[in-house]
Parts: sequence; C-alpha cells; structure tokens
Amino acid sequence: MQPIVDATLRQTLATLYTNLGRYDDARPLLEFALATRRRVLGEEHVDTLRSLNDMGNLFEMQGGFVEAEPFYRGAYEARLRVRGAEHADTLASMSNLGGNLRFQGRLDEAEPLLRECLALSQRVFGAERRETLIAMNVMGYLLIDQGKLAEAEPYWREAYETGRRVLGADDTDALVWTNNLGGLLASLGRAKEAEPYYREAYEGTRRVKGVEHPGTLHCASSVASNLQSQGRYAEAEPLCRELLAIRRRVLGDEHPDTLSSMQSLGGVLRRQGRLAEAEPLLRKPLEVNRRVLGPEHRDTLTSASILASLLATGEQIGEAEALYREVLANSRAVWNDDHPDRLITLNNLGNLLVQQEKLSEAEPMLRAMFDARKRVSGDEHPETLIAQSSVAAVLERQGKLAEAEALYRDALGKFRRVLGDAHTNTLSSIGNVAGVLITQARFAEAEPLLREVVAGYERALGGGHARVGNARRSLGRVLLGLQRYVEAETELLAAERVLSIAQGVSAERKKACVDALIELYEAWEKVEPDKGHAAAAAKWRAR
Repeated sequence: MQPIVDATLRQTLATLYTNLGRYDDARPLLEFALATRRRVLGEEHVDTLRSLNDMGNLFEMQGGFVEAEPFYRGAYEARLRVRGAEHADTLASMSNLGGNLRFQGRLDEAEPLLRECLALSQRVFGAERRETLIAMNVMGYLLIDQGKLAEAEPYWREAYETGRRVLGADDTDALVWTNNLGGLLASLGRAKEAEPYYREAYEGTRRVKGVEHPGTLHCASSVASNLQSQGRYAEAEPLCRELLAIRRRVLGDEHPDTLSSMQSLGGVLRRQGRLAEAEPLLRKPLEVNRRVLGPEHRDTLTSASILASLLATGEQIGEAEALYREVLANSRAVWNDDHPDRLITLNNLGNLLVQQEKLSEAEPMLRAMFDARKRVSGDEHPETLIAQSSVAAVLERQGKLAEAEALYRDALGKFRRVLGDAHTNTLSSIGNVAGVLITQARFAEAEPLLREVVAGYERALGGGHARVGNARRSLGRVLLGLQRYVEAETELLAAERVLSIAQGVSAERKKACVDALIELYEAWEKVEPDKGHAAAAAKWRAR
C-alpha cells in the first residue's frame, strides 16, 4: 500500500475513534499518519498540518490541554506562514489555539487571538456566514470566562438570531447556539427566561438527530439542569433518570457521558436531601475515572470534587476534606497555582474548614485564594466576589464583624454593578450583609435588605423555593427582634410552610424555623400574656 494512502486511511479511522471517545485507539493511528505525512509530504503540506491539528484535538479531548498546545500552535504558525492570515484553515487554527489557551485559564493570551479571529472572519466571510457565527460564539465563551456575562450576551444573541434566520432553526450549529443562549441567561440569574431556549434546543435536536443522539441527550441534560436551578427537582428527576437509562443502554456504564448523567441524577437527589441514594451515583464516576483516566485527569478531578460536595453536606466531612486535598495534590500536573478550577477547589476546602471550625487554617487559605482570584480574574469577576464573600464568612465566624461587614458590603456593591439587582448571586450577597447585621442586632438596617431578598427570590425562583423560605425565616427573626410580633408571625409561618414541603431542605434548617416560631410565641406571651401565645409555643415545641 502507498504510504500516503495508508496514512489517509489511518487518519480517517483515528477521526472515527476520536468521535466515538476511543482516544487510546485513535492515538497510535494518528501518530503514524502524522509521522508518515511529515516524512513524505513535508512539514508544511496541507495534509500534514491537518494531522498536526488533529493531534492537538485528540489531546484536548482527553483533557491534555498543555500537551495539545504545541500541536495547535505549530499548525497555526505554519498555516499563517503558508496560507496567510485570511485563509479558512488559518482562521480555524487561530480559533483552536485561542480556545486551548482559554481552557488553560490563560485568558489574556487567548483574547487577542479570538478577537482577531472574529474580526478577520467578519471581513473574509461576512457577518452571516457559519464561520463568523462560530467565531462569535467562541468570543462569547471567552467573555464568560472573564466574568463579563453581560458583554457576552449580545454576541450569543446575535449568533442565535442570525443562525436561526440564515441557517434555519433546525441547523445543528444554530441549535447549539440556542442551547448556549439559554445557558448564558441562566448564568445571568434569568432561569425562567432561559427555559424556553433550552427546550427549543432540546426539541429541535431531538427532531433532527433522534432521541438517542448525544447532542439530543446533551440538550435534555441542559433542560434538567435548568429545572434544578429553578428548584423544580421533582420535574428534573425523571428526565435525569431517562437520560441515564438511554446512555447506559447506548454507550455503556463507563462512557464519559453516562458518568455525567450519573452525576446529574446524583445532584438532583442530593438537592432533595436524598443523600444515601445520591452517594453511589457519585462514587461510581470517580471510581471509573480513576481507573480509566488516572488520578490527574480533569474528569477525575471534577468527579472527586462533586463527590466531596455531597459528603460535605452529610456527616462524612472528614472524607470530603480528604477528597478536596487529593484534588489539589493531583491537579498539579493539570492546573497551575492560579488556574480557576484550582481556586474553586481551594474555596470549597476553605469553606469546609470553616464548617468544622478550623478557622485558623481556613483564613489564610481563603485569603490566598482571594488574592489569586483577583490577580487572575480581576476585582469584579463573579468568582472573585464569591471568594471575597468566603473570606468575609470566616471573619464573621471569628467575631471580626466590622471587617466582615466591610467585605460583604463591597462584594454586594460589585455584584449589583456586574450582575444586576435581580441575579441570585446578588440576592445571596444581600443576605450576607443582612446576616452580619442580624448578628450585631441591627435589625432595622437588616429589614429592607431581607425584604428585597424575599421579593427577588420569589420573582426569580417562585414562592415555593427553599431560598424563599430561608429568606422569610430570616426576615421573621428580624421582625421578632424589632418586637413586631404580628408581622414576624406572618413571615415565620410562611417560611415554615415553604420549608416543610420544599425539596432539599435539611432537617436542621426546618428545625431552625420551628425554633424561631417557639421563640416568637414565648416572647409574645411575655408582652401579651393569656392571649394563647404560650399554647402556640407549646404546640410547636411538641412537633
């Protein structure tokens, strides 16, 4: 067989294996094709550069972003030299290299490449060509990684609207952009607004590709995730179970997509407080990923973190802490010290240490993580503000209330500016400020903040969501502190009704609401004896 024909066949088979997720089978075929083409055709032949680019893609699909970079960079530089900046292959390589740098968290290096790729695509192909819309979509990803969600929206909305109009509503790329726009709106705290986009993408992909196509299942997973974010766990659960059953049947128990479905279902069960049911679903992906991919693979690190978050919710805090520490140790080969995923893990571990009252260890860890996040993402990135709030929380637990309040208020001002008043992260931040005011018995200052939180959560999540119940309980406590007993009773009873039926509410939180009602009626009895308040307190005490 001619060497080039042999190389072409191996390249084709490698592409097939890569698409099937059989990366170990694809790699030797692709390495052979690349070596043959380099030897016979030369370093800068179009087919050699295609093999070089595909090697980068293979490494990236396996989570080897650092290993992929020299292949992507080599293909880009050679295509730029041989074919010029405005050739379609060069622009594709520019996008691949920029995307790779973005995955590594090197956003400052990725940005000029991706911006130039978009500008050149607009000039070469025009505003309505598929290549331009893809570049626009990738630019949106970069802005999201930079925490500039509001800036990303017009890019993704234009890709959605233009793609739908020019390519058709059932075009496969247009359907991806529809799903992406739903995800962005959800990230902006507009979960209800996001839902129809998710459903449009799901129904269109199912119509075009069939019920069991991976793209259809991905869109179904997005719908389920959106339902979870709205607290509609009972609706999300059957969809998650159906997804898992299909992927098990079509792909097998150990396929990455099947493991992802296990994690999604485990997450739904966890949020309903069904920790014992969730745990085996979250342990399985970690066991498989450790065995198949190794302890340092990105998917292994992610599955370990997901399991740790479940264990931290229950009574296995020691194992959760060990898992977070394992992730940090094993990630050295994948993440540098300032990688965003490593900083998230540090934040989670620090918060777990606070939960265990290991405050002297937690504070320096969270402060260092906060400083790194500011350095990497800037002072106003949402993840930076979450990190800032974590530092404030440990200070609050240490009794350093003035310092904690200042950090909480600064974070709140930035959340309002960056995400808007209605975003759930902003509402959570308002609750943090109110909480530290309650600790200082500054109830009059806390009241308007908590009323804003209650109203905001009701609009964003619906009146029956657990966050609404928790916010109304806090408002009831404030009104009790102000000795406005009638209003306090209204809020606490409403909170108890929500928390008693909302999914995912811990027994501890339900008890805290009942305890607040008992405290209310006991205090009310002292002010207005013989009005039935003592009996009301006794009734709640007996529950």
